[in-house]
Amino acid sequence: MLFQYYLQGNTDMFARIAQQQLGLKWQPSTSHERTTVAYQAMGTATTGITGITGITSANVIGRFSRKHSAAIDRHRDHLLTFRRRGQSSASLERDVFTELNRFVEHQES
Repeated sequence: MLFQYYLQGNTDMFARIAQQQLGLKWQPSTSHERTTVAYQAMGTATTGITGITGITSANVIGRFSRKHSAAIDRHRDHLLTFRRRGQSSASLERDVFTELNRFVEHQES
């Protein structure tokens, strides 16, 4: 449901599901925050599917996330570059979430 609300742009329901199902304690108010939450949910779901025995990818993603967040906080140019690149990849991101949603809908869970 989280991805459906993300793709539909239903920010109120997206925040509600994120708070109920993921224990999110704050309201994601920007597109970047909602995208971050959606990717975190994807990581949580992936861990649920694949288990926790292979943690290398989680470590790499976590390290990137910490560095990326720190760079955004410290350097405005990084944020502007990230936003500019993000605008050009928005359709790709939408396609990825759409395919994930299709997979979840067609597989037993």
